[in-house]
Amino acid sequence: MTMVSAVDHAEAYRSLRDAVSLIDIGQRIERVLLPGYRLLRVEKPSDSLTSEIQIFLVNDIEASVVYQCTLTVLPLSQYTRPTVLQKKIRCSPEAQHAVALDGLINQVCFNYVLTLYDLLVSPDHQKDLTEHRWLRLLSSALAHGAYVYLFDNVGGRMQPIPTQAALNEVMDRLWSRSNVPCPITLITKTDVLATEAMAR
Repeated sequence: MTMVSAVDHAEAYRSLRDAVSLIDIGQRIERVLLPGYRLLRVEKPSDSLTSEIQIFLVNDIEASVVYQCTLTVLPLSQYTRPTVLQKKIRCSPEAQHAVALDGLINQVCFNYVLTLYDLLVSPDHQKDLTEHRWLRLLSSALAHGAYVYLFDNVGGRMQPIPTQAALNEVMDRLWSRSNVPCPITLITKTDVLATEAMAR
């Protein structure tokens, strides 16, 4: 998670005034936001086959962005639903926003993003994704009843991770080797392997 200055967050807030597609999604995450805060989604189409979604928690009282999640919508999905690639998560380091941010990252991910998309997490595309953050995300996904799949870095084979114990085994194996990056991970509400088997 990247921490940025109050100046950066104020500039991000001003840029939202020019956003064409601005949707309030505060009621979608099953959370009552504190007074003065709004949760917004902005979709930014591009000239390429991909588009970008940004989710912001803004504070209208101080005119700043408190949280920002950037996702890239992939053009084609081999899975059952559209797939997004997590690119960046930024949070304000200011203490006055700590309560508003508490638990928000998980609620946006599991109560909003995963209701619409499959989520692809890749250390090659999210530079602030540390091993600790990757492991915490996967543990939270399992706790929320999501399906977690790891991709083999060589053959691209998809390995299901059904339990926390299975995830711990993978981590022990990874951490026993040096300079091994976190594998590309798919988090979804759908049992992908079962769906593929039925389609055969």
